[in-house]
Amino acid sequence: ESYPIWAPDGKTLYYLRTEADTAAILAFRPDSRDPARTVYSAPAIPDLQDVSPDGQTLAFTVQDTVSSTIRAVVMPLDGSQPPEPIDDSPGLTMRPRFSPDGRWLAYASRESGRWEIYLKTFPLTGRKWQLTDREAFWFEWHPDGDKVCFQWSGTELYAVDVDLAGATPRIGATRVLLDDFPTPVTSLHDFAITNDGQ
Repeated sequence: ESYPIWAPDGKTLYYLRTEADTAAILAFRPDSRDPARTVYSAPAIPDLQDVSPDGQTLAFTVQDTVSSTIRAVVMPLDGSQPPEPIDDSPGLTMRPRFSPDGRWLAYASRESGRWEIYLKTFPLTGRKWQLTDREAFWFEWHPDGDKVCFQWSGTELYAVDVDLAGATPRIGATRVLLDDFPTPVTSLHDFAITNDGQ
């Protein structure tokens, strides 16, 4: 059991349970006596990443066990639709994260041959924008929604400013946010930003 994520209202905990030949996303209410319920199951779910700010949509990653293709997807929690790929490009996609206002999705993609962060509107459309100007995989939205912090390897944590007020994002220059932030390139690495943005 891994990847615990709280719903925005703090009442439901979503997490991933992996068995020998199947995986399932479960929902558990700590204040209830009811057992955890299965939200979605598949042969392979590499990770669970985010819940939309309105608490209606999950963002996670699925893997085709035949082709090993990995896709970032979103799925409504009411079960009205199956998981929808965020990007249909041939490259791998992972780590889908909603912006704090829920109007945008950022995700990691290998479309160019290296990992970079892209941005799409939500609900999904065909339009997308490259957010990073260098290799990046680990990233997090700043709570104010005005920047995305990211890194790949080495000791530098970067930030790129984003203006999302209009229909088209305006992406600023990349700058070094922290220069002594070691990054082991493993699947176990991650970082988070406190709600006060400090």
